[in-house]
Amino acid sequence: MIALFVIVAISGKDSYAKSTLAQTTFSRARVRQRRFLNETTRDPQLSNKEKYITNVMNVNSFITSCRAQLLSDNVLSDNLLSQREYADFLYSLCNACDASTGFSGLPTSQQLSFLFAVCSSSRDFDKCLGEIMSSEKNGREFGFDTRSKVFESDIEALCASVYEDIKKDGR
Repeated sequence: MIALFVIVAISGKDSYAKSTLAQTTFSRARVRQRRFLNETTRDPQLSNKEKYITNVMNVNSFITSCRAQLLSDNVLSDNLLSQREYADFLYSLCNACDASTGFSGLPTSQQLSFLFAVCSSSRDFDKCLGEIMSSEKNGREFGFDTRSKVFESDIEALCASVYEDIKKDGR
């Protein structure tokens, strides 16, 4: 619910501003991925090559795991990757988290990553956000239509965008 308040504030802006904000927020996934590929560990025993390989493995293994779970037959069976399935995946990574809080219990940044990813390929960003707010208010599921042509690439970018937050949270 927290992230939806942010979206309500965004909805007061003109369409160009909202579209630009969504594209900027969602494109951060690739920037975050590059940042992690370039970051180094603090272990002085590792050579520069080993540091690079360690970070690539962490990012790539997370994205691979994220994609595998979010693109599994279980999730795709109803042609919707919902906010609940996304939250379930994130909670599965956290030993000390209360999964009963669902999507609204996720950190705001992880909620926004999902919301902007869902609406990023929509022709009408405002309409998409409005439908999400209505669905959330009425307790209905919302998310990605898995039949979309860009669904898999959107999921990969989403996985990359939440990696930094999850790493910060220590999950």
